[in-house]
Amino acid sequence: MRYITSFPSIERFLWEAKTYVDSLKRLGVKPKNIIILTTNDDYRVVRELHRLDATVFSFDDKRVNKDYIPSLKPYLMYQFLLTHPNYELTTFLYHDSDVVFLERFIDNDYFGNTVYGSDTNSYMNYDYLMGCSNMDKYLQGMLDIVGVTEADVKRINDDSIGAQYIIPRPTAYLFRKIYDDSVDLWEYIKDKDTNFQKWVVEMFATLWNFIYFGYEIKLSNDLAFAWSTDNEYKNQRIIHNAGVVDGSEGLFFKGNFMTQPKIEDLNINSGKVSDMYADYVKRALYGDDK
Repeated sequence: MRYITSFPSIERFLWEAKTYVDSLKRLGVKPKNIIILTTNDDYRVVRELHRLDATVFSFDDKRVNKDYIPSLKPYLMYQFLLTHPNYELTTFLYHDSDVVFLERFIDNDYFGNTVYGSDTNSYMNYDYLMGCSNMDKYLQGMLDIVGVTEADVKRINDDSIGAQYIIPRPTAYLFRKIYDDSVDLWEYIKDKDTNFQKWVVEMFATLWNFIYFGYEIKLSNDLAFAWSTDNEYKNQRIIHNAGVVDGSEGLFFKGNFMTQPKIEDLNINSGKVSDMYADYVKRALYGDDK
């Protein structure tokens, strides 16, 4: 299993990368199996990433349309697989950067032509879409962009995965289409009158293209994650530092730290899962004895 994520070469992602790489290193994952994809925008950050116990690839960001920021994630995957086609034979755990891993994942636990993913039904499935205002007017236009049907989306209503995925043998063409579709979905939906979460259309482009390319899709409890805002940790394998917003009292809000947080910023005691994530950041950045 290779763990892979992509993000721009800005400093906020540097300390996040140090954190999740450290969590994988503590689980015995080898540097060759921890792959980071980034841009060449800030060579200082790229140099720092190369000092981690990971395998780093950087690319020029030649996207024509950069208005939709999340499109960078599939764009970098496309560039990586296009220039390193031998990796198309690999199984990847494709994940966000604001996570830590508490257990390893083993290839042999996941089989065939199935993409496994985290449970994001509450904001990705057909029931969610139909609960959004005016989506009866706009859904077909979104489906047409990707090339799937309403019946396809209904079929995976209970397996509408997102966030973290285990993908067998992804191709450059798969991620080129995810990238293109994410931009087209954004341009289509951004000005529409709906309370649909427009910013996450890259996740819909990813999920629906798994349908388009003929993968089986399965929600996996192995990929369940604890949100930082959760009141308790329930033995999930992943902690996702998401859900915290500016003004969340006592929680670790990543948006406050465009540069590496100071150690005193990590001494939090909210009683929520956020405390666990902050402890991982502290160990990664400042060592076990802090």
